Amino acid sequence: MKIKTMIIAGSIAFLAAACSNKGNPEYDAALSSLEKIIVEYESVAKKENFCMEDSLKLMQEITPQMNAMNQKLQAFNASKEEPSAAQRERYIALTQRMSAALQLLSTKNPAGC
Repeated sequence: MKIKTMIIAGSIAFLAAACSNKGNPEYDAALSSLEKIIVEYESVAKKENFCMEDSLKLMQEITPQMNAMNQKLQAFNASKEEPSAAQRERYIALTQRMSAALQLLSTKNPAGC
């Protein structure tokens, strides 16, 4: 339960930072990186059995990626450039996917597989 709480808390912090983002020419690349992270969460969340290995993968591999993304988003925020309408729409769609994956993941209990 502690690991899930840490994952969810980290994800919420990440999404909150992303929400305050102002655009940057590299914003599309950042959104692509965010999508790769979300795909990882979705793949783990959709598994019937949530193994300890999955939990470790989220903590050891994906959390550092989220932290790096958070730093990028903070830099974008400092640039004070607005994202385009298409970028905002893509971001909203991605955050909805992340939210759905986190909700599904929160219903699972890590177990040895």
